[in-house]
Amino acid sequence: MVKDFIILQDIKKVYQVGKNFYEVLRGINLTVSEGDFLAIMGPSGGGKSTLLNIIGLLD
Repeated sequence: MVKDFIILQDIKKVYQVGKNFYEVLRGINLTVSEGDFLAIMGPSGGGKSTLLNIIGLLD
């Protein structure tokens, strides 16, 4: 039986710069099972590093 290794549900991240708010992650859902390989792709500024920091418990 394959077990879920990472489960993210409705992940959101907002940065505040001065009076401005920037929503970089909006409702991300992700399940990664043991043995899975994963590639996170997207444009520059799309939130990839932010998502990886959350998964790695750095943010």
